[in-house]
Amino acid sequence: TSAAFVKGSEVGLSQVPGTIENPFLKTAIDYWEDRLKAGFKITAVAGSDSKGLDPVAERARLGYGTSATMVYADNLSREALTRGIKAGRVYIKTRGNRAGSLLFDMTATSGSTTAMMGDILKADSATLTATVTNAVGQRLTLVMNGAPMGFAAVLTTPFTYTATLNHDASGAGPLGTIWRIELADNDSRTMISNPIFLQRP
Repeated sequence: TSAAFVKGSEVGLSQVPGTIENPFLKTAIDYWEDRLKAGFKITAVAGSDSKGLDPVAERARLGYGTSATMVYADNLSREALTRGIKAGRVYIKTRGNRAGSLLFDMTATSGSTTAMMGDILKADSATLTATVTNAVGQRLTLVMNGAPMGFAAVLTTPFTYTATLNHDASGAGPLGTIWRIELADNDSRTMISNPIFLQRP
C-alpha cells in the first residue's frame, strides 16, 4: 500500500475525522493470508508508491517511500538478502525508519528444534518467543491462520512475549498452522511479521 494510514476523506469516508488505517493494507494482508492457506509459501515484503502529485507538505504524512522490509541475512550481500527473503526471514515496518528503530525477532521452539520466521516446524505444539525493541505503547497481536489469538500491551523495551502455539487441524492448510505477529498503535499497524508454520509431525 502507499501509506499505513490515511485521512478518511482520501478513501471515500469524509464523515470519519482524523486518520484511519489505510484500508488497502488489510486487503493486501487478506490476499496474502489466503494464498498462504492455499499452500503458496509467499514472503510478505513492504512496498510503497509515489506519483509525485501530492503536495510536498503532505508527503511525509502519507509515508510514500518509507515502508521498510527488514531481512535477516548472514551477510550484507545481494545473494544473502535474496536467500533471506526467499526463506521468509522478513518483517515489515509499515512506516519504515520514520517511526523509530523498531527491532523484532521471533522464534518457535519444540524440544531441541528452533524455527525462525519463514520456517516450517514439525510439531504438535511449540513455544513462541517474540522480542520487540522501541515499541513502547503499541499493541502486540498474535495471529493464527489470519485470526487474532492473543494480545499484549508493549510496556517495556525490549519487550518479550511468549505463547504456546498449537497445530489447528481444522484451519490448517498445506503449509500447516500459520502463526505470526503484528504491532499497531492508534493509527495503524506498524509491524507485520512473516509467519512460522506449524505442521503435524
